[in-house]
Amino acid sequence: MSLPRQLTGFLVSGVLATAADAAAYAAALATPAPTALAALLHVAPHDVAKGASFLLGTFVSFELNRRLTFGRPTREARQAGAFFVLYGLTFLLNVGANHLLLNLLTPPLPGLAPTLAFVLATGCSMVANFLGQRLWVFRHG
Repeated sequence: MSLPRQLTGFLVSGVLATAADAAAYAAALATPAPTALAALLHVAPHDVAKGASFLLGTFVSFELNRRLTFGRPTREARQAGAFFVLYGLTFLLNVGANHLLLNLLTPPLPGLAPTLAFVLATGCSMVANFLGQRLWVFRHG
């Protein structure tokens, strides 16, 4: 597939995966299940809800990117494993970049720092995620 088509598929997949994440998060918060599990795990209910919704969003992203973005009709164990390793690494990149950017931007731009850090960190992880999927997870050949 061409790069422009892959970029379009990546954007559409990202929007749909994020929508699935947000819907699952809202639904989980509206039920007592996260509260019961949170009490068992000694964590906050919204952390349980977010963890579950993030996992759902990740699975949706994998399936949509595999089919829509990179045109891989069959699921391979290697692809799934590489995808989840990549998502783990880009998660760490996102959190780390956000932390670093907050520290750098807060003194000169205290009111804008959180928003700028979020946008820039998200951009870093999106680029790394796309390149990782294109060159490693769903590469042809």
